[in-house]
Amino acid sequence: MQLERDCLFAVFNKSVSSKEYSFDCGDYDLNDFFKNDAVNYAEQLLGRSYYFECKASKDIVSFSFLFKDEFVEKMYNSINANEQLKTRLMYFGLITLL
Repeated sequence: MQLERDCLFAVFNKSVSSKEYSFDCGDYDLNDFFKNDAVNYAEQLLGRSYYFECKASKDIVSFSFLFKDEFVEKMYNSINANEQLKTRLMYFGLITLL
């Protein structure tokens, strides 16, 4: 699957959150955020969430973390171990996005 060709990029909103998707990125907190908080964040103007949907199956596409944990990611990016990461590097399979 090629992300740009086979998927739609869209805003995660109330109508999307009300659908029963089988979204599971393997991270409990992130799954919980999309299920329970993403719409509220957007309504309160705190942030907007986006997602990729497979055109054929209508499933939300899951990404995986590039590094197994935050400690390894901090080491790779020369970030002090005491600093909190603002974001995590993620990937989708072995595809080229350009």
